Amino acid sequence: MVSADPVNPMRIVWELSERLPSDAVVTADSGSVANRYARLLRVRGSVRGSLSGTSATMGPAVPYAIGAEFAHPQRPAIALTGDGAMQMNGLAELLTIARSRSRWSDQRLVVCVLHNRSQPGHLGAAGDGWGAAVRRVAAAAGRVLCGLRPRARPRGGHRAGP
Repeated sequence: MVSADPVNPMRIVWELSERLPSDAVVTADSGSVANRYARLLRVRGSVRGSLSGTSATMGPAVPYAIGAEFAHPQRPAIALTGDGAMQMNGLAELLTIARSRSRWSDQRLVVCVLHNRSQPGHLGAAGDGWGAAVRRVAAAAGRVLCGLRPRARPRGGHRAGP
């Protein structure tokens, strides 16, 4: 196993295999996360897994884990997601988790974000406008998770200033 600073993402999935609860549900995104999931995760016992397969759907890990919790509320769920997918829909799904987890007997839903700075992937092609929108959504979601009111938008629906 190759070492890295701060952590090698492959090591995280490899180590997870040894520590998985025997009844866990593990979900994964497409791209490099799916590669690590397929190559390094050792499924045993009644552990179940889910990924988008040949569809290469971007960002299904967190929604799949939420669905797994509703289908099997007594089992822990672990979502292996990439940083781009987390920016795209995972941040909003954290709000879904916060609102729903009281309904699950086993409230362990772990979201593991594997940051891939060297390969921008799908979001890198979307341009700076998309990144700015993602940052605004992340800031709003963070305010709600912390119990703060979202900031008011300027009239006309456009941001004022740079």
